[in-house]
Amino acid sequence: MIAKQKKTMVKYMHIVEQIKENIAKGILVPQDLLPSENELMAEFGVSSITVRKAMETMVQQGIVYRVKGKGTYVADPQSGQENANGYKKVFLIFDVEAALDASLTKIVQGIQQYYQNKKSQLVLEKYAFCEEYLRDGKCKKEEAGFIIYISAMDDEKKLENLRRLSRAGVKFVCIDRYLGHYPVNYVGCNNHDGAYSAVEYLAELGHTRIGFVYERPEISSERERFDGYTNAMIDHCLKEYIEQPYTVAEMDNCVRALVAHRHSAMVCANDFTAAVLIKALKDAGMGVPSDVSVVGFDDAETYRFHQPALTTIRQDFFALGYESARVLNKIMSETVSGCTRIYTPAQLIVRESTGVYRQNG
Repeated sequence: MIAKQKKTMVKYMHIVEQIKENIAKGILVPQDLLPSENELMAEFGVSSITVRKAMETMVQQGIVYRVKGKGTYVADPQSGQENANGYKKVFLIFDVEAALDASLTKIVQGIQQYYQNKKSQLVLEKYAFCEEYLRDGKCKKEEAGFIIYISAMDDEKKLENLRRLSRAGVKFVCIDRYLGHYPVNYVGCNNHDGAYSAVEYLAELGHTRIGFVYERPEISSERERFDGYTNAMIDHCLKEYIEQPYTVAEMDNCVRALVAHRHSAMVCANDFTAAVLIKALKDAGMGVPSDVSVVGFDDAETYRFHQPALTTIRQDFFALGYESARVLNKIMSETVSGCTRIYTPAQLIVRESTGVYRQNG
C-alpha cells in the first residue's frame, strides 16, 4: 500500500519523503553528502526541475543545507541552524490522502510565494506531528505557526488536537474545510457560490430537474456545496430537486432514481464523484451529456482529461495557500481577537460533460 501511495505522490514530494525516511532510519546522518542532481534524476526517474524543487523544499525545512561548489548535506537538527537570524517556522500539516493530490503542490507554491521575502521557513509534516509537537513541549520553545490542511477523516481526534493547540497558544489556520462548529481561523473555497453557479449554468441550458450527489456529506466543504445547490434550485423555482442526495457508495441507486425522476443534469460534490457517476451512467447505457449533463467541483488535474472532458467548478489552490499564509502571518505578528474566515473565488469551467437540455421520449 505504501509503495502504491509513493508512486502516485507528487513527484518532488516523493524525493523529500524518501530522504526524510532514510534520515529517520539512520541510512543518512548529519553532514552526509546527498547524491548529485544527476544521480537523483536517475534514481527517481524525474527531471532536473523536480530534483531542484525537492532540494529547495528540504532546504526550507532545514532538513539539508547547501555548500556552494561542494553539494547538499544532511543538516544537524541539534545545531539550531534552522532558527538562526530570527526565522519563524511555518508547519504545513497534511494527511497521506492530501499528499497524493496535486492540489497540495499548488498550496505549497502559494505559501512559498507569500513567504518568499519574509524570514519564515516552511516545513511539511504529516498530521501525527501535531501530537508530537504538543507532547514534546516544542510550543514553549519556538515561535511557530501551523497551516492545517484537513482533508481526511478521524474528525473527533483532529478536533481535540485543534483544541489542544489553541490551549497551548499555538497560532494556526485551517484550510479547505473546518470541523464542526469549533471557531478557527479558516481559509477555504467559496463552495456555496460555486455550486450555485453550476445550477444557474445548467438552468440556462434548459435543465429543470437537476440532482446532487455527495462523496462525503459529513464534511464542511460538501455541505456548503449542497447548500449552494439547494438555494439556487429554490431561487430559480426549480422544485424537482433531491432533498436527500445519494453518495458515491449509493451510485447504482442514484442512477436508478435519476432515471425514474427523469433528471437531466447532476451537480457533484467533487470531480471524483463526477467521474464515478459518469461511469455508472455509461454502464447503464446512458450518454453524457446527451442524456445527462454532469458538473464536478475542484478542477482537479487528475480529471481534466477525463472522457468526456469534465465541466467543473475550479477552486484556486494557489490562492488557498497564499491566503492561509497571509492570515497566519497576521495572527502571529499581531494581537488580534476573534477568528478570521476567508473564502477564495470559485470559477465555472465549461467543457464537454454538459449540454443543452434535449427532451427524450
